[in-house]
Amino acid sequence: MPMHLINIGNSKGIRLSKNIINKYHFEDGLDLIENDDGIKLIPLKKKFRKGWNEFFSKYHDQVDVDLEFLEFDIGSWCEDI
Repeated sequence: MPMHLINIGNSKGIRLSKNIINKYHFEDGLDLIENDDGIKLIPLKKKFRKGWNEFFSKYHDQVDVDLEFLEFDIGSWCEDI
């Protein structure tokens, strides 16, 4: 699909249709991966533990919390998800 670059201030960009954004799940943004052949656009990976702060703030007195576990960088273990 040919695309034209559009001016964005001193930069250039591309415009993606809503259908493409929804089809490839770019709603939360995307990662751009460069290689020798060009670029690859992939959806941002889900943010692990999203909403946990709100949950534990609300239910902190009802939940046994392992703070060491919560502070561990689980993203390094789940890079291919």
